[in-house]
Amino acid sequence: MRNFLSSGTVAALIDAPFLPMFILILFFLHPWYGVIALIGTGILLVMGIASRWIARTEISQASESALRTQAVLDGIVRHSSLVRAMGWTRGATREFMRLNDEALSPVVRASERVAAIASAARMTRTVLQIAAIGAGAWLVLQNEVLAGSLIASAILIARTLQPMEGLISAWRALTSAHEAWIQVCAAVAPVLERKRRTLLPPPSGYLDVLHVAYRTPTAKRPILADITFRCRPCEIVVVIGPTGAGKSTLLRMIAALESPSSGAIRLDRATLDNWDPDQLGQYVGYLPQDVELLGGTVAEAIAGFNEVARDEDIIAAAMLAQAHDMILSLPRGYQTEIGRDGNGLSGGQRQRIGLARAFFGDRKLILLDEPNSNLDPEGEEALCSAVLQAKERGAALVIVTHRPRLLTIADAVLLLRDGTQLAFGPPSGVLPMRVPGAMPVGPRAISREAEPHISSVKGAGR
Repeated sequence: MRNFLSSGTVAALIDAPFLPMFILILFFLHPWYGVIALIGTGILLVMGIASRWIARTEISQASESALRTQAVLDGIVRHSSLVRAMGWTRGATREFMRLNDEALSPVVRASERVAAIASAARMTRTVLQIAAIGAGAWLVLQNEVLAGSLIASAILIARTLQPMEGLISAWRALTSAHEAWIQVCAAVAPVLERKRRTLLPPPSGYLDVLHVAYRTPTAKRPILADITFRCRPCEIVVVIGPTGAGKSTLLRMIAALESPSSGAIRLDRATLDNWDPDQLGQYVGYLPQDVELLGGTVAEAIAGFNEVARDEDIIAAAMLAQAHDMILSLPRGYQTEIGRDGNGLSGGQRQRIGLARAFFGDRKLILLDEPNSNLDPEGEEALCSAVLQAKERGAALVIVTHRPRLLTIADAVLLLRDGTQLAFGPPSGVLPMRVPGAMPVGPRAISREAEPHISSVKGAGR
């Protein structure tokens, strides 16, 4: 869009509405002048339509190929260590070059064809201008027009045909600008159309999940069906179940990232869609399973885009997450650059900084998706201490896990399997249950000395 607005194409578009007026004036001077201008405009219009069709077709193909190329490049850069370790460097380079060639080939073809049409249009304009001058000279010799009309007609025909020729050369830029405008509108429209919601009082953290189900259009069965539980302030609910049970989807719905197909999720008796999204985000801390950190420094990763973040609040969140000492051990402490997506940190460091981000601010509801998956036993103990401190501060916590340590501090356990709720209640009542096809879960499975694996529940991990 920026390149288009700063190009000469805009001037050609401004001249285009005046073309009918120029042709009428030429007809007024003499019909021959008008006929020459009309024929030239028609020829250039056909060339312009052909140029637009070529540019649109080729650029559409190029856009799809460019998106694939960019996705592959992002994957290679993000997982560069894995690519090197697996000996895929040459293969990754060749794959990127192949996709890049596929993306550039339509652009090159379009450029060559549009340039050929533009050259033909330039030649056509020149021939018509010569024809107009010749016809004018003949009319002057026949005393049908004055000599001044010859000069006037040459100027007007040039002004009529030049914008058409310019538009033919600029069809590719016009098409690209149009595609860019569509993308801008698609990105901005949801924000502009979002209606302002009444700001509700700050929540206390009282969470109600009532008969919630979630289904995607292509799924044969619901991902979640009839999930009902409650989490009060100063309570910890731990969600367990085998892989594919829908635990992460449940957390995404509670974080208002997905909307339930049926049922309701309420925070302080108000459904999530009644909360203003920005206001709700101030009171909900969310740590996804794949920790995603914004680039910049450690402090910026914790505070995010909070414009009024104070240093003491950042440090308080890090201390609550038991990450303060770890951050100070980094080369520049809180000012350490973490790299893109935090790739300058280890998995455990990313997880603990992500936990600090979830605790940052006045969070009343904290959602943690496998927060201990990359932690060693010492880090897991620090996590449990952080969770208990957050509970003491009055927060409600919903935690997804497949390791037993967090079960020892849970106030309630939600057991899911194949998207259905098998049980919800105190750990002493839920864990001894028999899961179909599994061994019973007993108190020993959640003892502090247990290995980080619920061996008595077959597939009880994610």
